[in-house]
Parts: sequence; C-alpha cells; structure tokens
Amino acid sequence: MHLTRYETGRGRASRRRGVLFVERCLRLLKPNGLLGIILDDSALSGSANQDIRYLIFRESVVEAVISLPDVAFMPYATAKASILFVRKKTPRSDWTAQGDVFMANVENVGHRPNGDPLYADERDERGRLQLLNDLPQVIKAWRLYRQSGASAIGDLSPKVFACSRDKFYDDNGRLKSDRLDVLFYHPSRELAERTLAQSAYPTPRLMELVVERNVSPVPSVVQPDETCRFMGLANITAHTGEYEITEVRSDRIKSAVRLFRGGDIVFAKLRPELRKCVFIADDEDDAYASSECLVLRALDRLADGPDLNDLLTVRDAPYQVDSEYLAYLLRSDIVFGQLVYQCTGVGRPRVSKSAILNVRIPLPPLEMQRQLLATFKKSWKRHLECLTKPVSLPFVPRLKSWATVSRSCCSGSFPNLQPPRHRPHHAQAVERRTK
Repeated sequence: MHLTRYETGRGRASRRRGVLFVERCLRLLKPNGLLGIILDDSALSGSANQDIRYLIFRESVVEAVISLPDVAFMPYATAKASILFVRKKTPRSDWTAQGDVFMANVENVGHRPNGDPLYADERDERGRLQLLNDLPQVIKAWRLYRQSGASAIGDLSPKVFACSRDKFYDDNGRLKSDRLDVLFYHPSRELAERTLAQSAYPTPRLMELVVERNVSPVPSVVQPDETCRFMGLANITAHTGEYEITEVRSDRIKSAVRLFRGGDIVFAKLRPELRKCVFIADDEDDAYASSECLVLRALDRLADGPDLNDLLTVRDAPYQVDSEYLAYLLRSDIVFGQLVYQCTGVGRPRVSKSAILNVRIPLPPLEMQRQLLATFKKSWKRHLECLTKPVSLPFVPRLKSWATVSRSCCSGSFPNLQPPRHRPHHAQAVERRTK
C-alpha cells in the first residue's frame, strides 16, 4: 500500500528501501539543496534500478561520484558502495544545468577486511605510522576541482577525473547513459578506443589469436587420494605477471577447476582492474587454476599442445602472435580499457568470457613483438634489481602507467619502459616465476 506513495514503487509488489530512500531524499531537498549519500553500486549500475537513476538525473544535477573499495564497511558489510553527491535542480533548470561530474576511485580507506588498521609504508614527519587512506587526497582533489576546474586534476587521472556531460546527454538533451558507477567511465576506456583507432597495425580480436583450453575436472572426484598442483587467484600477483603454484590435497578441492599446461596463458575474470594474467613457463608441469580463470593457448603454441594441435587444420590463422607478448598486452591499459565498463556484479565484479575474447589486440609484425617483449623483460629485470640492491643501482624513472605499453604496441616505438608501480608484498614474491 505504501509503495504507491513513491514514483519508483508504483506498480511493484516490493522495492528495496535504499531506492525509496533516495527518492524521499530528493523530494525533501530544497532547490539547490545538496545531498550526499552512500549507495551500493547496484543502484548506480544495475538494470533493475534504472528508474531511480532517471529520477536522479531529472530532479538533480550530479556533482560527484566516489567509488569506495570492497573493504570500506568490512567486517560489518561486504557490499561494494559509492558516495554520490547531487544538487536539487531549480524549477527553471533543464539538462544544461548538468556539468562535468567529479569522479574518484578510492582503493584504500585505512583498514583491512577484518577491521584492523592498514598503515602506509611511509611515516609522517614525526616518525608516526600513517593510515593508508586515499580519502584525504580525494578531498584535496575535489577542492582543487571546485576552485580551478577539470584541467586542475588532469594529472591525477585515472584515480581522479572529471567525466564530461557529453557522456550522459546528447546534443539534443536526451539522456543517453544513466550509469553512475565510476568504472563505467574510467579514462582507460577512452584511451583504449583512441589508441586502437590510431593503431598502425591490425587489431584482431583475442578469439582470433587463441584457443580456449576448456578442461574442467573436479580434483576431489578424479584423484581423491592424491595431491595436485594448484594456482588460485591469490597465487597470481596483481599487475606483474608473477605467479606461484602450490601443492594441495585433491580432496580439498570439491568444485571444478581449469587445467593448464606450460605455454598457456591464464587470465582471471574476477576484478579485471588487478590485471591478473600470466604466461605459464614452458617447463611447468600440468596444474589447475581457479574456475574464475580462462585458460588460453595462443596460435604460436598450438603445435606444441598435442591435445590442441588438431585445431590447426580447422582454424584459419592469418595472424602471427607471440604468447608472451600477448600476456603482456592482456595486462595493459589497452585491454583493461575495453573491459572495465563491462564488469558485472557487486562486491566481486567480473567480466564475461565473451567480453574477454572480443577485446582487440594491436598486433605488429612478429619480430617487432619480440623486440617489444625483450624491452619489457629488460625493464622488469631492472625493477627487481632495484628492489634487491637499491643502493648499488642508479635511480630509473618508472612507467607512469600501462598506457605507454599500449601506445608502444600500436606505434612500434621503443621508449625507456619501466614496469608499473608495484612492490612485492614480501621477499618471496621476487623469486616467483615471471614471464
């Protein structure tokens, strides 16, 4: 009965209280009144909540969206959430009142999933521990943006950026996108589209360069009394291509896993922003990966896989690709930018197999792929040397982002590449196999 009081509740048997609360807040606001509210991301992106987003755009001007990490409200709640700021329109306002939207992606809020404090590596000027918290920097960026506009925060992208009104409205004032989740408008998406459009080389889809190894046994069923080699998502280091394989009892793995072999590429579908993609060394024995992974075999390795080489006779393969080069590209901005806006799910966002296989890969000639690969490997080796012998080596500027990798693969240029800003969590990470 009470649902009829709400525009978003009419004609429905039930409605989430959070959605009704947003509508109520908008009704209570005076013209030019400001609302700040924390919403779970399904309200900002889910198709079932499209009506509340239409209402938000109709009744208000969206000022800012700040995406919070999964751990923000742990251990008490696990929902992925964002902070939304909107300003109530005046009676004379129309769609032109909407300006650019300040957006930020917060990765750290000062505590761990169990609630314990999370400290930064650096101490303050008095030598005291500091919480690892991005929110103060976001507040500073917001003030700078309000004072000087979008150009003032350009150097902070992609963590902080201004999303143009053109992303939401067309030239006639029609709403063309009602999504309000930060990742949907991530700068890497535009970078990927622009870089691929300017590529001097072919950009085939990933499905044209690989074959999926789709063998999914349940170890506790097929070999219950034995141990098996297993690589979970936690065994793949974010961004770096490092991995480790552990020995586990088969009877502990009661769900389907993915078989992989030496020379395969393993790509994690869960949380693509972590860039968990690895090339498996050729001399590795057979092992299993989490079912949240895709196991791929590039065309250059098909002949080496006795269970897959028959596909060479039925697969038209006009392209030449190096497997290790491909693994590097699958961790780059140019691939992440094609996937970031296709994430689904709240709390554990993932991308579909279809989305992954349809990403476009810049493909220079094979010899140039190998030259680029050699440059990447040399840079990574220098990075590890700097970690283990920081005093004996000169300072080497690091790569600002994976964007440089993407542009190099599209243009064939060879900048002084350095690996992304990543430091292993412990000394053992340095010893992990990297390809």
